[in-house]
Amino acid sequence: MIEFTKESYLICIIAGLIIYIGLLMLIVIIALILRGLKAGKFLKSRRFLFGAVFGIIIFPCLTILIWQTYLRCSLYSIVNNLKKCDRIEITLQPSLFFCLGISRSDYNDLFSFVDDKFLKTLPVLIVKDKNFMESFANKIKMAKYTAFDPGSWPCGCPGVPYIEIYKNERIIGEFEIIHGHTLYLGEFASLQLGEFDSSDSFTDWILQTLPETRPIAMRVSCAKNLKWLSECLHSYTAYHDGKYPDPNLWCDLIREPGQNADGSFTKVPSENFYCAAAGKGNCHYAINPFCSPDSPNDVVLLFETNAGWNQHGGSKLMAFDHHEPNGCNVLLNDGKIKFITPDKAADLKWKSK
Repeated sequence: MIEFTKESYLICIIAGLIIYIGLLMLIVIIALILRGLKAGKFLKSRRFLFGAVFGIIIFPCLTILIWQTYLRCSLYSIVNNLKKCDRIEITLQPSLFFCLGISRSDYNDLFSFVDDKFLKTLPVLIVKDKNFMESFANKIKMAKYTAFDPGSWPCGCPGVPYIEIYKNERIIGEFEIIHGHTLYLGEFASLQLGEFDSSDSFTDWILQTLPETRPIAMRVSCAKNLKWLSECLHSYTAYHDGKYPDPNLWCDLIREPGQNADGSFTKVPSENFYCAAAGKGNCHYAINPFCSPDSPNDVVLLFETNAGWNQHGGSKLMAFDHHEPNGCNVLLNDGKIKFITPDKAADLKWKSK
């Protein structure tokens, strides 16, 4: 059962007063309209006209004000509870794998048997780090306020972190994160976090920050970059005689806006060149100059390397120290992504036979 704090009571009182004032104004509107009708003059009655205008213009504005106040009060309550709590418990529903927002077909080769077991059996995450909770609260402060669309949840939402906030062993707040960037507060409202988009969600930030989930979350984030770069490379071939960009300029060429097969234009965001696990740098990926669109599916196309720009080459450039355990994300010509440990690097194919 959720404990009601002093701030919660204050929020309830303020919201109650606003609703009470709104109801009084609604009664006044109805009374003015009825008096106008009773006078029998209808549109000629100033009372009727005033009541109608008041109802059509002012009452909807008042309704919006009440709604926004409710959302702001809810946001204040969550932020305040996070800053003063003893701990938070995060339940990844139904599992860590689904909360990572990836498909098994695209990312199956990223995980070993041990990783796979961890993805399916991760227990509740208990967080007592005050710095994390302070950052958590500050991130939520950046929220954009939106009405809840009942059709958007839970349909199409594979992974849902469920957050419980504790103070003195009592729950003082709870919410869920849906679609990676929206705080679900219940059946009546949600708060969309404006700092994040679908490619870098609030759920991603949580998983990449907590030590229990950081290694796998960073590996997946890096793999998503490779997936995006792969799509841009194949879009490039559609308008350049079926060829990949010049290895000496490949970053520059796909960084420029390019036309896709459907006529739209794509420009690779700078963050897709950057692997967060690798530290500072402009680009942490290199292209295999011996790979072409006609090469076999299992030939290496892109792979992780140390920071640089327009890097190209072979296995000597591979970086294995960005992730835990040591390994390197590799994109094959067919779009598959593999996590290669140092002992498996010799099995990679770099040229067509």
